[in-house]
Amino acid sequence: MIKVNEKSSTIVFLFLLSIISFWTTYYYGNKGVFPVDSFGFFDSSFNILIGKYPIKDFWSFSGIFVDFSGAFFFKIFGINWNSYIFHSSFLNLLLSLCIFFTFVVLGLNKFLSFFYAACISVIAYPISGTPFSYLSCLVFSYLSVSLFILGVKKKITIFWLLLPLTMVLSFFSNQNPAGYINLIIIVFSLYFFFKEKNYRLLLFFFSSFLILLSIFFLILFILKIDFIDFFYQYILFPLSIGEDRITGSDDAFLKIHESFNFKSLVHHFRFIHLILLALIFVLIKNFLNKKVLYLENFLIFFLILISISLIFHQLITANQTFIFSLIPFLAGFLNIFLIRKKIEFSRIYLFFLFFFVAFCTTKYFLLYNEKRYFMDLQAVNLKNSVQAKNFDQRFNNLQWITPEYSEDPKKN
Repeated sequence: MIKVNEKSSTIVFLFLLSIISFWTTYYYGNKGVFPVDSFGFFDSSFNILIGKYPIKDFWSFSGIFVDFSGAFFFKIFGINWNSYIFHSSFLNLLLSLCIFFTFVVLGLNKFLSFFYAACISVIAYPISGTPFSYLSCLVFSYLSVSLFILGVKKKITIFWLLLPLTMVLSFFSNQNPAGYINLIIIVFSLYFFFKEKNYRLLLFFFSSFLILLSIFFLILFILKIDFIDFFYQYILFPLSIGEDRITGSDDAFLKIHESFNFKSLVHHFRFIHLILLALIFVLIKNFLNKKVLYLENFLIFFLILISISLIFHQLITANQTFIFSLIPFLAGFLNIFLIRKKIEFSRIYLFFLFFFVAFCTTKYFLLYNEKRYFMDLQAVNLKNSVQAKNFDQRFNNLQWITPEYSEDPKKN
């Protein structure tokens, strides 16, 4: 049985994590706006409430789940800015609690599990604060990766039943990086099922996918959305954009070859690369130790590929960088791998890892949250903001200031 003090410590950590993850997103979601991004899902969520649906009534090539989940929060809490921010705050809270649970189940002590989950939560969704398709996709992708690792390590049915759900929700938040990550998960899952000869889990995994696919077509039928319209808008159109960027078409807003330079590929992601090098180091140590089970190497290689896919996607994305939360996410798993080994000086490694993550989190927290870099407000004096409730009571608590009218926000 779990001792009373262990239960109490878990409750305390969960309570603190909930406050940190929810409040941080809510606070920074009210701090300045970049109109195109900040309001990206406000109108579309409102349209759903009045019976206008994405694909059928307005063009939609990303974020369908963000549209519908936003409409749900409007329905529950009213059509206002607070409801809008509750949406993103809840997703960040969900992420932090699930990551904490994942690390604890995998054997990390509660304090370190809390530490890594808290670090993730303050530089994941808060960099935007408002609902954003890439960040919602990243949240569900992190959950998918976590469920996959739990499923491989624990071989418990519920993890494999839930995994397709998070994979689908990530895809319907944004096609990529969900597409890359989901493909990696499917390939590694099939390898795991056949390597372990665990066909029972394989059955549950694909049965869950079939159920979700049936629900998807049922929703299309109920909302009277033609599948061919969905296919053109949500599949083919984004593929054409990605193809133009990869091939370097003249029509492309961003060309991938322009991003393949030292500054963009190496220097910009240098702290992520350091974590990846540490994972590669552990992988090499494992290969030299023939007693190590293949599953650990399997999972380390999986995490490395996931990280590469996120970096690749970031390079072809015309948005600010949104994947720095990958640093504490990977570090948590790296910590788990290190504490299970008798590597010389491992305590020094763990000590360094802790402060490295604390440093990186603080750095990107100050840059992306405090300076609102993700919303292009880094050069703006946020003290010049005005209360948006002066324009409309529905925007109560929002501190209105934009990059374009930073000197006199009342003009915009």
